[in-house]
Amino acid sequence: MFKEKKLNLIFLVVNLLLIFSSLFFLKNWTFSAIDDWITKQLYPNFFVDKNVRWVNDVVLVKIDNKFFDEMGVTTWTFHRWYYAQLLEKLNSWWVKNVSFDVFFWKLVLGTGDKAQKYFNATVKYFNQQLIKALSGNVVLWVIPSDNWKLALPSKNYLDKGVWLGYVQSHTNKNQINDGVVPFKNDVLTLWLATYLNKLYLNWLIWKNLNIRIQKWKKFLFSWFNLSPDYLLINTTNPNIKFKIPLSKDVGGNDYLFVRIFTVYPKYSYSLADILQNKIQYPESIFSDKTVFVGATDNTLNDVKVSYLGLIPGVSFHMNSFLSAYSKIWTFKAPLGRSFLIIVMLFVIWYLFVILWRDQLKSFVAFVSLSGAVFIGYIILFNAKGIVIPVGTILFLFFIKLLLDILHILLITGINKEKFKKWFSTYVGQMVLEKKEKLWETKMTERKKIALMFTDIASFTNISEKLTAPEVVEMLNTYFEEANFALKWTQIYVDKYIWDAIMAFWENKPNFDLIAKNVIKFQKLHKKIKEIVYDRIWKHIDLKTRIWLHYWEAVVWEVGDSSKLNYTAIGDNVNLASRLEGINKYYWTRVIMSEDFYNQINQKHKFAIRLLDKITVKWKTQPVKIYELMLFSENEITDEIRKYIKDWQIWLDYYFEGKFDLAKNVFEELLNTEFWKNDKTLKIFLERIDYLLKNPPENWDGVWRFSTK
Repeated sequence: MFKEKKLNLIFLVVNLLLIFSSLFFLKNWTFSAIDDWITKQLYPNFFVDKNVRWVNDVVLVKIDNKFFDEMGVTTWTFHRWYYAQLLEKLNSWWVKNVSFDVFFWKLVLGTGDKAQKYFNATVKYFNQQLIKALSGNVVLWVIPSDNWKLALPSKNYLDKGVWLGYVQSHTNKNQINDGVVPFKNDVLTLWLATYLNKLYLNWLIWKNLNIRIQKWKKFLFSWFNLSPDYLLINTTNPNIKFKIPLSKDVGGNDYLFVRIFTVYPKYSYSLADILQNKIQYPESIFSDKTVFVGATDNTLNDVKVSYLGLIPGVSFHMNSFLSAYSKIWTFKAPLGRSFLIIVMLFVIWYLFVILWRDQLKSFVAFVSLSGAVFIGYIILFNAKGIVIPVGTILFLFFIKLLLDILHILLITGINKEKFKKWFSTYVGQMVLEKKEKLWETKMTERKKIALMFTDIASFTNISEKLTAPEVVEMLNTYFEEANFALKWTQIYVDKYIWDAIMAFWENKPNFDLIAKNVIKFQKLHKKIKEIVYDRIWKHIDLKTRIWLHYWEAVVWEVGDSSKLNYTAIGDNVNLASRLEGINKYYWTRVIMSEDFYNQINQKHKFAIRLLDKITVKWKTQPVKIYELMLFSENEITDEIRKYIKDWQIWLDYYFEGKFDLAKNVFEELLNTEFWKNDKTLKIFLERIDYLLKNPPENWDGVWRFSTK
C-alpha cells in the first residue's frame, strides 16, 4: 500500500510539473514543426475561404513563363517599358487601383563606350514612359532596411502621386510563410494608412486620403491607437474607421494575421495576353477592379512556401487585400487560452478517474470523449479564425497520456503482484505463471510428472489430544516447514487433505534435489515439534510417511464454472495415493517407485535399498519399491553401505525362494548392534517364517496386498 501511495504522489508531482512547463512550450510554440504540419492539414478545410467578399473585384496580371516565351524576353532583357505599356492599357480600362509587386529603385546608368550610351538612352526612355504612365491609383512598395528605416522608390515616381504600400510575409522557424505581418510604427502604419485604407474605402472618397510622401511623417503617430483587441485607423474623414484585430507573437510584438485564401483570383491573365491584345472586351473585365501585378514564374525566384504549398509572392499581397476588404483575419490565440485547454483536458481526465474509479476504463472513455471535444474545439477556433498551437497542445497531451499509461501499468503491476502474492497462497506461483502464458489455451495434457503423497503417522491419536485451534496451529506449523524444505525443488502443492499432502513436479524436475530435500524435511521434525510446543505447550510425536512416484498423468484444471482445481489425475495418481500407505506396513518413512528411483542420477550420494516387489489391491502388475533412508550424503558410512549390500544379498535369496538362506542372513543382521532396531527386518523375518510354513506355488518374489 505504501509503495502504491508513493507512486501516485510521484506521478502527481510530475503532472503538475508538466502543466507548469506547458506554459513555456505554448508561449514559444516549441513544437512548431507539429504545429505547422497540423495547420497545413487544417488550412485547406478551414482557412481557405473561396467565397470572400471582393474576390471578383481583383484581377491578377501574371509575369509568367508564357510572357517570357511569347514575348521573347529573358530576365536580363525585362525592363520598365513593359510596365509602362501595361499601365497605359489599364488606365484606359478605368481600373480602380494597380499594385506592383516590385520595387522601383532609382535608375542607375552605367558608364562606358558608345554602346553603353545607347543602352542608357534606351533605359532612360523606358523609365520616362513608366513615369508618364503613373497616376494616383498606383501603389508602389517600400522596403524596410536596417533599424526599420524605409527604402523608398525613386522620387520621380513619388511626384506622380503614387501610393506606398508594404507587405511582408512572416517566415517561422520551419521556413513557412504564414502571412503574418509584424508592425512597427513607421512601417506598418505607412502600409495601413496608404494601401489597406485606400483599398478598403470606396474609390469615390479616395481623394480624402490623398497624402503625399513629403507629409506622412507629420501625422504618422496620430493616426492610430492600440487597444488590447483592435487596431483602429482613422482617416482624414472622421466618420471612417478601419478596424483590424490584433494578436501577440511569441516575442510580445503586435502581429496582424492575414487569412490565406485561394492562390489565384477568379480573373488572372498573362502579361503577354494583355500586351498582345488577346483579351476580348477588357474594359468589362478590368473596369473598377483592383489589379495586382506580380511574378508567378519560378525563374524569377518569387515563390514562397506557405501552408497552402508553394505560392507566388504576389499572392500574399492579394491575401492581405482580401482580408482587409472582407474583414476576415486570423488570430494567434493568447497564451492563457491555449493553457486553459491543457488544464481543462487534465482536469476532465481526473474527473473521469474519480467518476469511474478505474483508471483503465477512465482512460478509454476520456480519450474517446476528449478526442471528439478537442476536434470540435479546433473546428470552432478555426471557424473564428483563431490559430492555436495545436501541435504543441497535442504533443503535451500525448506526453500526459504516456505518463498516465505508464502510471496505469505500474499501478497495475503493483496490484498484479499483490494479487499474485495473495492468490498464489491458494493456487501456487507456478500455476499463476503458467496461466499467464497459456490463458486462452486449452492445455489439457498427458505427461510424465513426479508425484508425492504424505501423511502424518497416527494423526488421529494426535488430534484427539488437541483442541481444534491447537490442531490447526500444529498443522499450519507442519505445512509451513514442509513447504519451506521442498519449495526449492519447484514443487506444486496440489492440496492439503487434513494431515496429508498431495504435490507434484512438472517438466522433469531435478530428482536428486527432490530426494535431498525430502530427507531434509524428515530431519526437520525435531524443529517442528519444538515450534509446536512453543505455540501450544504440548508435546506431539510427529512422523511423516512419504511416497514418491514418477509416471504419466493428466495435468490441468478440474472442477466446475464456480471453482477449479489445478491438479493431476489418472490411474498412476490413484496408485501413488495407495502406495503411500505401504510405509505403515514396512515401518519406513520414505518409499519411492522404481520409475522415480531410475531418474536419480547420483545414487551413490543416497542410502537407497530395494525394498520389495509388490502388487496392491485391484492391480496385477507388480512394481518394485525402494526405501530412501534418512541419511544425508555426509552421514553415509561404510557400515551403512555394507548393510545395504548385505540387504541386497538377502533380498536375492528371498526373490529366488531360498527362504532358509534368506532367514540366516536376516538373523545375522539383527544381531548387529547397529540394526537390531530395524523394524523392516523383523517384518521380513515374520514373512519368511510364514513362507517356510506355507511354501508358495510358482513363487515369483512378488508380495500381494489384499487391502488398500
